[in-house]
Amino acid sequence: MSTRHAAERREALLEAERGLLGAALLERDLPAGAAELQPGDFREPAHRPIWAAILRLRERGDASTPELVAVELGADLPTVGGAVGLDKITSGAALPRAVAGHVRAIRRAARARARAAELDLERRSLVEGPLPDLPADRTPALVTAADLMRRTYPVPRWCVPGILPEGLVLLAGKPKIGKSWLALAAARAVAQGGEVLGSRTEPGQVLYLALEDSLRRIQHRLGDLDRDDSGQPSDLLIATTWPALDAASGGLAALDAWLTEHPACRLVVADTLARLRPRTARSNGSAYQADVLELAPVQRLALDHRICLLGLAHMRKAAADDPLDEINGSSGLSGTADCVLLLRRGRGDADGELRVIGRDLEERHLALRFEGGAWTLLGDAAEVVVSAERRAVLEALRSEGRPMRPGELAEVLGRPRVNLVQLLLRMADAGQVAHGLGGTYRISPERERSSITEITDHHDHQDHQDHQPAVIAVIGDPWIST
Repeated sequence: MSTRHAAERREALLEAERGLLGAALLERDLPAGAAELQPGDFREPAHRPIWAAILRLRERGDASTPELVAVELGADLPTVGGAVGLDKITSGAALPRAVAGHVRAIRRAARARARAAELDLERRSLVEGPLPDLPADRTPALVTAADLMRRTYPVPRWCVPGILPEGLVLLAGKPKIGKSWLALAAARAVAQGGEVLGSRTEPGQVLYLALEDSLRRIQHRLGDLDRDDSGQPSDLLIATTWPALDAASGGLAALDAWLTEHPACRLVVADTLARLRPRTARSNGSAYQADVLELAPVQRLALDHRICLLGLAHMRKAAADDPLDEINGSSGLSGTADCVLLLRRGRGDADGELRVIGRDLEERHLALRFEGGAWTLLGDAAEVVVSAERRAVLEALRSEGRPMRPGELAEVLGRPRVNLVQLLLRMADAGQVAHGLGGTYRISPERERSSITEITDHHDHQDHQDHQPAVIAVIGDPWIST
């Protein structure tokens, strides 16, 4: 390629970068692939901190106007040309129809640079020879399989049994659906030795880093969570600032020292984890490598102190076949974490779900309800769906006001007849419906005398266990209601 053509391609790429940044600064809708671009994908160094600031603002649900981006840049603002530099980029914003093409061009160029770097490394290794051997004092310690099996290790420590193990845990969800409420309620419950989604915790100290909130907001939320007037725990310690968790900022060393001085700590909450990550622009390395290099020391710190470090993160707008791919960032985030919690709730809906995925725990899928700042455990998600299906059958029978055959109910409910027959048989065994003449079903006299809303998960559980009182656990309270 000639020098002139190379210069033209570089200028076209810089124009694409300026066009994308300008569109983001004007608050225009961006294509789905834009959120996956990392600061290191931009060729121009001055563009990287701008894109990093835009991503942080949008992840928090804030506007990415030039004024707010300037505030987010902080000390990095002069490196991008100050407010004048942001204005110039805004004036060169791409038209909406051209933004998707700019995203593709930036991604292609970043991949080409990464591949060129790999080839250069291979060339250097061929010319300069292989890497030197590690000195004797830096050779990793080895252990035989036989010796390993003779060792005794302590049982893994749970902060919240079945939900929060020791190590690095991610709580991911879309903005403004109640992640912070859930994290704060869990922190309060652990500090009190209360219940967290039906699981009793051992009391211990908790460090809550509310990096996106004010103390006034935390005070208000703690008051709302004090449903039984039990007061606030003195073992719940709160801070609204903390240095980034890297060697340069000193945050990791500060946290290590604090945990050493407070051995009773069981839980550290980072709301959000992105606020604790280094704010320097990433290199041209992959996003996966950067995520692993930044989070691996954090995970090791949590494991060394045998605490749970719960970091809040955001989820992408687009769904994915693998739920872990919905976390905003590379797979290095979920790959480094010991456990991932995925919180979902439709905008304006009360009902939600929590999916628990981890290395050393059984995967769980819980149905929750969010009301007045409190997350309530409804039960296993699959069983709650069954309960909803039974309510639909009873509502259909009540609405029609007459006994109905399975085929008629299947047509009204839009469900396969064979599935509905099995459900009706289980409901008859549970005393919810009764057999009528001609193969029909009607609401049982007992159910007819009670409200449909009184149906509980008690009937669902009997398909595979003895009758037990339905339990609803309210997170944050040191009690449960039956």
